[in-house]
Amino acid sequence: KGLLTDRMLAVGKWVKGFFYAVLLFCAIYWGFEGDFLDFWDAFLWLVAFIFIEMNIFQWHEETEEQALAEAELTSAS
Repeated sequence: KGLLTDRMLAVGKWVKGFFYAVLLFCAIYWGFEGDFLDFWDAFLWLVAFIFIEMNIFQWHEETEEQALAEAELTSAS
């Protein structure tokens, strides 16, 4: 809890963005090459990753809100 610094999160975003872009490029390439199965597989992976990321962002926001609420309770006491 609270082990990830802002810098680590920023670096992680860039690394993930790079790999998502590579996978998207591969999916587009396979789509133009006519290899539908590889295109569809890469597309489904991208969609799954997007939903996982959305879930992680929501979880991160909830933990931040909980930490702020706990900090307010301890400062009010």
